[in-house]
Amino acid sequence: MRRAPIVALCVLVMLAPLAGCNKVKARAELKKGNRFYKEELYKDALSQFQLGLRLDPKATFAWRSVGLTAMALYKPGVTSAENDKMANLAIEAFQSFLKDYPKDAKVEEYLVGMWVASARYDKAIAYLKKQRQDQPGNTKLNGAIINVMIKAGLFEDALSFADNLRPKDPSAYYTVQTQAWSKSYNDPTVTLEDRKRIVDLGLVAAQKAVDSKTDYMEAMVYFNLLYREKAKLTLDPKEQDELKMKADEWRDKALAIRNKQKAGAGQPAAAK
Repeated sequence: MRRAPIVALCVLVMLAPLAGCNKVKARAELKKGNRFYKEELYKDALSQFQLGLRLDPKATFAWRSVGLTAMALYKPGVTSAENDKMANLAIEAFQSFLKDYPKDAKVEEYLVGMWVASARYDKAIAYLKKQRQDQPGNTKLNGAIINVMIKAGLFEDALSFADNLRPKDPSAYYTVQTQAWSKSYNDPTVTLEDRKRIVDLGLVAAQKAVDSKTDYMEAMVYFNLLYREKAKLTLDPKEQDELKMKADEWRDKALAIRNKQKAGAGQPAAAK
């Protein structure tokens, strides 16, 4: 009856050096993986990082390397089983890393970026909204959420999100209007009807931006650009002229504010 504990103890004593040996081997394999990664031999690097983790599962810091390597191997827009595998591996690796290193903001960015790159917008939006709950003072997250919504084609949702922010965030409206202009101006695949809808929505956001911040020069610049974009979408010469006149008005307002700011910046400091 006394032999069982003795045998178990002997097994543990025998396994202890083996565990230490595996840890040393794991570090050697991870180091080799780093060398391959620097040489942009990503497939070889990935194999080494995975081997290192198999040898020492406690080396959870290496999940970051697995994620970065899989991300490097992923090709956005390519549909294939291998490419999906790389996307899944990168996402799972970053999530595994964040379990032990939850405050690594850069890896959080990589994770969200992979969700966006692989068109898993709902995951990215949900994650960013959770971050916003945890960091209510971080207004940069407002723009990040809006950007993902717009990449997903959810322009109306993006504007609604900006409307519901408390306190109001003029920069959120600015993000909507700039992205609306960019989509209309830069994406030739957008249909005429969708382009009209997006530009009109951008104009609504522009108005709300300048209503929220009356000297918002940057928003006025894009107000001007959106009206010029809208002028391209009509064949009526009279309507085109009217829209260009509105564009000129906002351009002039933006220039007036800029000149005022420059004049103010050039004034000598008041004597104390």
